[in-house]
Amino acid sequence: MSNRILIAENWQTRIRDKMGVDIAYLPDSTIEQKDIIAVVLECCILLCPSMSARLPKKESGPHAGHELYVNWDNKKLEFIDDRNNLVGKILDQVSPTLSSQSNNFRVTYPKRGW
Repeated sequence: MSNRILIAENWQTRIRDKMGVDIAYLPDSTIEQKDIIAVVLECCILLCPSMSARLPKKESGPHAGHELYVNWDNKKLEFIDDRNNLVGKILDQVSPTLSSQSNNFRVTYPKRGW
């Protein structure tokens, strides 16, 4: 599967900027994996579960030290909300009559009821 959506130069930097991390913690090779290439927010959603293992837990220098903590589960939920809102806005632009008929747009995943 080739990347046909994110084709501009430095698209990997857009993803890192959105997530607020440096290239040292999220290299291009990780972002460019076949299962990650999609749109920026979807990439962020897919990368969130692995981010706690990539980033250091503490940062210290000669005069001070502090703990670095980002709740990546909450960040993932924020990215999901952003994605769903943007998809809803796209539907409003493409087909206003369709979006007025169904007020709620939601991306869902298959679930088993048992």
